[in-house]
Amino acid sequence: MKKNIIKVSVFAILIGLSILGIKNLISVKVNNTGINYTEKQAYTVPDVAKNYNVPTGVWYTNKINRFFVPYSGTYQIYCTNRDKSFPFKESRYKSATDGKIYRGEVNELNSDSSIKFTPTKAGYLYADEAYVFSRDNCTSTCDYSTNYTKDEYNTVPATVKNWYIKQNAYWLLNDDTYGSYVDRSIIVKETRTAWNTGKKTIKKEINDLVSEATNYETYYKNVQDNGGLNAHWMEASKTATKEYKNNGEVRLGPYKMNYYSLGTTGYRFSGVSYMNVEMYLKATNQFLNTFKVARIEMRGKTKEPNFFKTGNDCISRQNNIWYPRSGEEFYIIINANINNNEINNYNFQVNVNFEYMIASGYEVKCNGRYKSNNDVQPVTVVDAKRRIKTEEIKKVTNTTTTGKYKVYIKKVDFSKDENIIGNVKFDIIGNVNKEKVDKTVKTNANGKTYVNSVTITNDTLGNDVYDITENSTKKGYIKFNEKIKLTVTKSEKNGKFSTKAKVQVLDKNGKEVSGDRKNIAKVDIVNDEIIVTIKNTKIEDGSFYLNIKKVSAGTYEKPLSGAEFNIKEWIKNDKTNRWEWEENGKTITAEKKGENGTYTLLSNKKINKSGTYNYWITETDAPDDYVRFTGGIKVIVTTGVKQNGNTANYVVKSVDIKAYKNNTEFNPSPVTLEEIKDKKIINLKMTNIQKGSYDLKINKVSSSSDESLSGAKFKVQKATKNSSGTWSWNNGTEISKNANGIYTLKEKVEITEAEPFDCYWITETQAPYGYNKFTGGIRVQVNKKIEKNKAGIQQYVVDSVEIKAYEDRDPTKTRVDFKGKNPVTWDTKEATITLKMKNKPQYDLALRKFITSINGKAPSVTRVPSIATSEVTALKNGIKTTAVKSHPKDALEVTTGDRVVYTIRIYNEGKVAGKATQIIDYLPEGLKLAGNSKINTTYGWTNPSKDGKTMVSEYLKDKEIAAFNGTTLAYRDVQIECEVIATKAKDNLKNIAEITADDGKDRDSTPKNVNRGNYGSTSQQDDDDFELLKLKPTINLGGTVWLDLRGGKETLANGLKDSDNKDEKGLKGVKVELYQKDDANPVANGTKIAETTTKDNGTYMFEKQPIDKWYYVKFTYNGQNYENTLYNVSKTNDKPINSNAIEKKQDRDNFNNGFNINDISDTELKNELGYFEDYNKLTYQNRKKEAISCAISAYTGHQNGKDFYYSHYSAPSSVDNVTINTIDFGITKRIEFDMKLEKDVYAATVTVNGKTQIYGYNKKKIQDSIKDRIPNYESLSETKKEEALNKWTITVVKGDYQRAIAEPDYNFAGVNGNGKLELYVTYKIAVKNQSMSMLGEVTKIKDYYDSTYTYVPELSWISSKNYSTKDLTDVRGRIINSLQNSKEISNEETNESTVSAYDNVTNNTLDIALSGKLQSGEAKYLYLTFKVKKDESGKVITGTKTNTAEIAAFKSYYKKGTVLPCYNGENEYEVKNNTTIAGRVDRDSIPNNLNKSNGPKEDDEDKAPGLNAKVEGDRTITGFVWEDARNNNVEGSMIGNGMYKQGSQDIGDKDININDENGNTIIKIELLEVNGVNEKSKYEGLAQENLDYKDKVVRIIDKPQQINGNTFTFNNVVAGDYIVKFTYGDGSVKYNGQDYKTTIFKDYGDNIEYNSTQNSNLSGAADVWSEREKLNNSSKTMKNTKAKSLADKENCSMTAETKKIVAEIEMNSKGITEDATYSMPNYTISGVNLGLVERPKAQLELNKTVSNVKVTLADGSILFDASQGVNVDNVAWQQNTNKNRGLIQLSMDQEIMHGASIQITYKLTVKNVGEVDYEGKEFYYTGKNHGNTVTTTPNTVVDYVSNNLQFNGKNNTGWEVVNADTLYKDGYIDQAVKATARAEDKVKTKAQKINTIVKTDALNTALEPGKSVDTTLVLTQVITPENKNDNLTYSNIAEIVEVSNTVGRKMAFSIVGNQDPTANTPSEIDASIAEKIVILPPFGDGNIVYYILGAVVGIILIGGITLIIKKVLIIK
Repeated sequence: MKKNIIKVSVFAILIGLSILGIKNLISVKVNNTGINYTEKQAYTVPDVAKNYNVPTGVWYTNKINRFFVPYSGTYQIYCTNRDKSFPFKESRYKSATDGKIYRGEVNELNSDSSIKFTPTKAGYLYADEAYVFSRDNCTSTCDYSTNYTKDEYNTVPATVKNWYIKQNAYWLLNDDTYGSYVDRSIIVKETRTAWNTGKKTIKKEINDLVSEATNYETYYKNVQDNGGLNAHWMEASKTATKEYKNNGEVRLGPYKMNYYSLGTTGYRFSGVSYMNVEMYLKATNQFLNTFKVARIEMRGKTKEPNFFKTGNDCISRQNNIWYPRSGEEFYIIINANINNNEINNYNFQVNVNFEYMIASGYEVKCNGRYKSNNDVQPVTVVDAKRRIKTEEIKKVTNTTTTGKYKVYIKKVDFSKDENIIGNVKFDIIGNVNKEKVDKTVKTNANGKTYVNSVTITNDTLGNDVYDITENSTKKGYIKFNEKIKLTVTKSEKNGKFSTKAKVQVLDKNGKEVSGDRKNIAKVDIVNDEIIVTIKNTKIEDGSFYLNIKKVSAGTYEKPLSGAEFNIKEWIKNDKTNRWEWEENGKTITAEKKGENGTYTLLSNKKINKSGTYNYWITETDAPDDYVRFTGGIKVIVTTGVKQNGNTANYVVKSVDIKAYKNNTEFNPSPVTLEEIKDKKIINLKMTNIQKGSYDLKINKVSSSSDESLSGAKFKVQKATKNSSGTWSWNNGTEISKNANGIYTLKEKVEITEAEPFDCYWITETQAPYGYNKFTGGIRVQVNKKIEKNKAGIQQYVVDSVEIKAYEDRDPTKTRVDFKGKNPVTWDTKEATITLKMKNKPQYDLALRKFITSINGKAPSVTRVPSIATSEVTALKNGIKTTAVKSHPKDALEVTTGDRVVYTIRIYNEGKVAGKATQIIDYLPEGLKLAGNSKINTTYGWTNPSKDGKTMVSEYLKDKEIAAFNGTTLAYRDVQIECEVIATKAKDNLKNIAEITADDGKDRDSTPKNVNRGNYGSTSQQDDDDFELLKLKPTINLGGTVWLDLRGGKETLANGLKDSDNKDEKGLKGVKVELYQKDDANPVANGTKIAETTTKDNGTYMFEKQPIDKWYYVKFTYNGQNYENTLYNVSKTNDKPINSNAIEKKQDRDNFNNGFNINDISDTELKNELGYFEDYNKLTYQNRKKEAISCAISAYTGHQNGKDFYYSHYSAPSSVDNVTINTIDFGITKRIEFDMKLEKDVYAATVTVNGKTQIYGYNKKKIQDSIKDRIPNYESLSETKKEEALNKWTITVVKGDYQRAIAEPDYNFAGVNGNGKLELYVTYKIAVKNQSMSMLGEVTKIKDYYDSTYTYVPELSWISSKNYSTKDLTDVRGRIINSLQNSKEISNEETNESTVSAYDNVTNNTLDIALSGKLQSGEAKYLYLTFKVKKDESGKVITGTKTNTAEIAAFKSYYKKGTVLPCYNGENEYEVKNNTTIAGRVDRDSIPNNLNKSNGPKEDDEDKAPGLNAKVEGDRTITGFVWEDARNNNVEGSMIGNGMYKQGSQDIGDKDININDENGNTIIKIELLEVNGVNEKSKYEGLAQENLDYKDKVVRIIDKPQQINGNTFTFNNVVAGDYIVKFTYGDGSVKYNGQDYKTTIFKDYGDNIEYNSTQNSNLSGAADVWSEREKLNNSSKTMKNTKAKSLADKENCSMTAETKKIVAEIEMNSKGITEDATYSMPNYTISGVNLGLVERPKAQLELNKTVSNVKVTLADGSILFDASQGVNVDNVAWQQNTNKNRGLIQLSMDQEIMHGASIQITYKLTVKNVGEVDYEGKEFYYTGKNHGNTVTTTPNTVVDYVSNNLQFNGKNNTGWEVVNADTLYKDGYIDQAVKATARAEDKVKTKAQKINTIVKTDALNTALEPGKSVDTTLVLTQVITPENKNDNLTYSNIAEIVEVSNTVGRKMAFSIVGNQDPTANTPSEIDASIAEKIVILPPFGDGNIVYYILGAVVGIILIGGITLIIKKVLIIK
């Protein structure tokens, strides 16, 4: 039975050992970097899986990820067969990005339906697969929404994106295709962006990974093929030297290294990571020093080394490395600090470190089954990793006597000066020192390049040959195609080496060239430098001409002159760095000289490149009579190089031409290429179509006689089409002029390509006298076409005409067809439209004329006709056809200007009713038709002939006169009022009238046949009659009032009426008053006697004044916009009119000072052009709708000091009238005044929770003052000034500005109500003076702000500075300062001022008071800030905010130096100061008239773009917790590296779940708000220590809202300053502050802020140093109580904190967003991680042994004196071992025992067996710059003396006797030990009785790890076998009961003071029991049982060992 048990036990042990051995063997294989990846190695699944995160048996899952691959736990699972799938049902889902509906699948699996996966095969991965799967950390594990209608269905975390990239790469590597989701719109959760964005698509990432993996496999296979990764070597050249350089430097080499490295641009897998040099004394080979490599010389350059460095992916992605390539020759330069003569005393060894990356991995393939044994998709579970390996190469450099030469290439051109050429590449192939050379070099800026440096020895004499070919040359030069052969001959003479060199130029066949090409190269030797000079042909600039020949289109190409072209070049804008057409181009008007019709567009255009020159040609004016091409011509000139021998230049190669119209290519193109002459003259040809024309006429005739009729008027409107294609009628023109009744409506209308037809609408507005007017409308459509004319030229002609009549004459309304016959016909010969109408002939009418009144008074004797009865009777009876009408005809006396009313009476002497349709009154020379006459208006008198004399009335044409009834003659009267204009007595005043038309043929008279030249004292016929007047003489005073135009806006008028200026017209309606005086006193005022207004031509006249009086004239006009011109300027022949009147100085001053420009009704500004423009505008309407005067007057005369001297006019007595018509007056426009207001949102400021973010808008780009931008503005010409003012504009902003506010900020309730979200909006108002020479002062602005705003005056200011978004930093600081300190924001140092405003909160209006004059082109800027109000819930009111402002009041001033026409009696008066009030209104706006509902309409009003405040986005803080593997060895101390799973060095990193499986907290995480915490002045180390928490409110905000395993997330983080606080060890079993600490803190340093841009896999938190010191100090000395407490993890809590996490309102913005378009309040602060690492363990080991045993017999003789290790008879000494307690046996006879004594000397050794650790804060946090080694001190050791051994203090210095109670009371031992040590009744055997307890401090020594300290203890005893308390066995145990550790570390494996003193073995390492000492009596004395037992035990042991050996051997 025992045998079986032993066998079973042995076999179990063997199996365990076998498994352990296999495990270890496999572990070695997996980590072996020499795995052959050419074929996968297959194993059974459990073989190696234990070392990888892969399954070892069946596993289940009921979860499918978004891509229908299973996931389970943290396995990396990948699909291997895309043809298989999983159970799903089809569905539809809506894409989160494009909103489209796609087919999708929904997973059907649940907890009741799992897939079973069974491993089938396992093995190592191929190299490319290992590379892919080790790329980064990822997992497909994630909970996915199966609701396809939600956006989350299409959202994955970034880790899943990484997984999917690797999945696709795996498919591609195994010849499969992409997954179906690579083209889908999947959103990455962290960034909220689609994984296909712009050029960064997921396909690109997949392809990049596959490319890298394929290269890695190639790399790895080549490494294996070339001897493996360890097959690296470095050799020194046979000619390697040690060369002394300057300043103690030594140059070593050349060397070569061989290694294999593969990588493409941007990454490498291996390389040289470090180099240094060791120096030895040559004679003794003694090591002296190590030097780093200062520089490496290779490739013709010498640089400091930049070695191979890898990133987190174990790959180097450097672009600027500098270390030798494999096989490349190089030199090393070190600073050895030796002299030149010492160099041969030393040898040097070069040490090179080579690093390379290894990717390895393992996979387990699994088959799946679901439900009823249905096969599902097979998968593979993969685990792979990368790591960096390093090896070292060494090489010793020897000394050789050598020579040297260097080869350089110099590059020049063929010019006389041989200009240098840089940036030219050469390929060098040759044989140098019997070795091949193959390299490429490039010339530097000096045209020179280094090729190589050659060391010459006796072994290398002979020729070196270099074949030099040009690889590429500098732009502007021609690369030579020949080959340069350089031969260097090396020779030696008398120990000195020398060289010769020659060059040959060879053609492609290897033959030497001849002629000029031999001069391509030459060679020179300077010292040891061989310089090969090679020449290149420079490409000289060329030029070209671009001509265009203009001809007519058609078969006859007639050359055409008179065209104009504009040509623009496609150029790069230096400001915007964009290509665009040049702004204005060049205008070509003249033809090419001597060639009719040829235009030179470009002359001698420089060509300086091979490429294209693009031009855009437009025809701006066509030749006369030809149609302009309205499109554009694009000409592309392609240039190239033409070479001739050693010269070359740029020439034209080809020309491409395309025509465009309306952005569409136009065919056929009117422009063609004729030729390219001499490669430089480009001749184009352009054709034009000749214009056609037509006339449109109407012939007006009588409907009855076809008689042509005059006196008609027509309105002709033409249809036009606007840019949007809509047709409309223009305003039309009125036509009245005719020739014999033919009216030309349109003359010479051009026919062009504009439209296929012309359309007109014709209406008759006035009929001929006596004819009815056509009331409808005529539509005429003229159709056009192109046809070739007789000359063979294509021309536009009329094709056809369509005519239609309509009843409705309004072309814009729905037209009604004409119901009668169309009155218009078309003459096809002349395109004439004829309108015919009927006349009705009637009646016998008679006419009588008589004077009714003169100046309103009837003549004293009536002049009304009377008819005798007899006359009536005669008429009745037919005796007469005309009855006699009797009335006086004597002449009545009148004066010039009298108004005379005549009555013309028409009698009907016929028998039928009739109408006198027209009456003409022929006015004599001395009469004219009176103006402003109601009579004339009533009776419709007109003067169609425009002669002023033939007056026509048709008043009676519609008034029927009843037929003569036999008794009474019916009649109708017509009156005419005339004015006497006769000035001389002889002037004719006979007035004749006649009937000129009626509706029938008069029986006894003919209308319109009176003979006025021979008119006597009686009528000529009964249809005419006359009246006679005679003249009384008077004086007439008059002149002309005209507008004297300025030469410019600032240039004065000349004071003369310019006859050559058609715009200097007389002014109609100007008020003129005549004042009369009895004498010529110049200063006395007269009496107003008359008033008039000027006529249409500006003239006026006061008539019929007494000729013996004195007169002056007063002119009144609009004084706001006009003033008098220059006074009494000398007349000229062609300019006979000057101005004879001026304003009185006081009148003008009073007007300017008293004009209230701010009280004008807004109804006055009907349009900008008519605002105060009317010179006759003498009043305006104020705000109260009152009429206020704006009139001013000028008087004939001049100012003389304070008095005004009148100029008088009079005349002597005269028979005839006297007329003075030279009393002229000119007014001129006053200088214009224009103020403008512009408004924009300058910035929005968000404050929340102590954070301030300012956003810049300012998109209108309000410009600076012109004077600031154009310093010489005042000296510019008037044209340039006006141009600058016109460009002083803003940018139009479309739509509203946006201001997103993060949701947590919006919802933040504040702390005690403080810190809640506030939104401030700052608006910029620019007030600009756009006047050219006036000063403007805005005195009031009204600002109409949003109802959700509150005005903040403290944050508002006025400045002359135009703040841009570049000033936001300053503005933000000032806003913060203002808010915090309640002070004004304005900066007095920069002359800024506060805003003075009255806030009308009821109307949301600010009335802002301003002051200060603005110069022309100057602006002032107001910055108004408003705070957005809160709603009832206390939250900022969102939505769009508006703000509008207007100028409400202003003043205008003349600028000093302004010249006024005439002021104070002085022509061209110059204003003396800047304070003279001008009183001018704004030329295009009225202040304070904004209609808020309609918005701004004038330029003194503006509305800022709306600001839409909206809530959008979240802010989160996230991180994870992990245990950092201790893989980082720092001088013996194993620590972490502070990085989470970044590569092979992080194998062993473990996730730490924040909560355990029961939900209990393991790591407590809190978010602390530290807003307002100040920085300490003194740096104390870690960032947290820079934060002064004292007396500050540090609020615990929240616990993480999301915890998933080891990850956590704080959502809804309000902007602010935070610290994430981690507490560990608070109730935790494993992770506590005693055993763990935070790992390496990469961000250690002065900066107090958390670095949000660092690697997100770093630890972002560190232990609080004060907490760490407190915890360490609490356990620096440990007795039993403390040790037990620490063992139980009590009071081991530790706090770790991050640096201050500054959660700005905008991520990483420092509080400033210059362009608010790009804002991101929605962001995540990641990487807030906690990495914990196990602290180095501390442990003391106590080892107690017997060092000497001495037995002294009773007689004093020494029986034994045995020491350890010394053989003594009868003493058997077996020492203590790690496993077994030793035994010392003393054999002595019993008889000599009596009275003998034994003395035992014990040696107690304490050794520090703990791990290495170092003190120091910096080392604690960074692992660098450590302090002292951490030591552990055994303070106190106790020894439990048993078995009646005696302690004697005299023999034991440093030891003292203590009792158990004292030890317990002092905390050294626990209660159980005390009880055991005291209670004798509990002692099991006598040998275990405790006799004495002693303790010592003699071992109190601080021990570093590995160090030890010892002491001795001597105990004695008298040997008495009969003594019942002495069984001759001596045993002793000791324990460490108090320790100290410099960093408070507890003992890792023991608790001090807990050792049972009665135990036979120590329970822990800090206790030890010495060897047992046994005194053996002679054999047979009752001790046989021990011998028998010993023998039995020995046999059993031997048998067991034999069996084990057998079994092990069999297994092996």
